[in-house]
Amino acid sequence: MKVVITNRSIRQITLATLAIAILCISGRADPMAEPKGDPKRDPTGACCLFDGLCIVVTESQCQTDGGIYQGDDVTCDDAVCAPLGACCIPFDICVVSTIQECTILGGVIWAPGQDCGTFTCPPLGACCDPDDDCFVTSQSSCANVFGGIYQGDGVACKDSSCAPCIADFDGDGMVTTGDLLLLFGAWGPNPGHPADLDGNGEVATADLLILFSFWGQCS
Repeated sequence: MKVVITNRSIRQITLATLAIAILCISGRADPMAEPKGDPKRDPTGACCLFDGLCIVVTESQCQTDGGIYQGDDVTCDDAVCAPLGACCIPFDICVVSTIQECTILGGVIWAPGQDCGTFTCPPLGACCDPDDDCFVTSQSSCANVFGGIYQGDGVACKDSSCAPCIADFDGDGMVTTGDLLLLFGAWGPNPGHPADLDGNGEVATADLLILFSFWGQCS
């Protein structure tokens, strides 16, 4: 193949080289730069939503969606997503938690898919059930679920007409620090122990909250 170089070809090459030189001097071109690909994206990971569903998004998007970010590069197969909801704890306390966490915290009402900013916890008070056991719940739950007698909004079990002094472990007529220490001494799996006030076989946070509801002079 015969290559013919003319004055016109040399002129075109010279102009092209000059144009590249001008771009390099002006900073608009870098002859040594590698070709640019897609800009670096923010890392993504599993995001647990309120309803327990899992999606893979960036951390900022997860927060925007009201979810809990599980970490960069975490897949939904590795994430454990449980539905969240508003947990009502006596008295006038609301936290967002799973139903298991709500139980551990001593919550009495759990509203799935709700947060404390939009869900209003109903008034709570002592409820005396047919066995004369006392616990704190809402008026509707006391009557319709447990068949009990509601003692009034904000009424603690120690001020109710049933189950007097169940947290008075040392029998001195008061629920005070001594009873609290006895409860802590029985902490953990302990079926049948007097400190297992909710009767679930374990002395835990729920029993501690019941003890505090009796705090002071027993009737």
